[in-house]
Amino acid sequence: MDKKIVHKVLNLICQEISVSSWNLYLAKYKRIAKWLSDPEDEVTPNLWRKIKSKKIDWEEKLKDKWLSKEQFYKLLDVVDYPRDKAMYGVCVEGALRSGELL
Repeated sequence: MDKKIVHKVLNLICQEISVSSWNLYLAKYKRIAKWLSDPEDEVTPNLWRKIKSKKIDWEEKLKDKWLSKEQFYKLLDVVDYPRDKAMYGVCVEGALRSGELL
């Protein structure tokens, strides 16, 4: 694979997608490159090893989607059953999604 072409294509892709999608795509491309170079080899080619995934500040990205402490306590005040209060507490403390809780 030509290094210049790989970087050119990756730069074009990077401009069109979000950072988390970029990281996902990069992981897939690295697997494909590994398989193309030698399906039996477990080592990623040097060209692809040097391309790093981008850092995501999850706290900044998700800060508006979290409940504040006051909102959480208000939610618990309207819940009638102790079981449900415990479920909400476990969900928030463990940062679980609803499907992971059940």
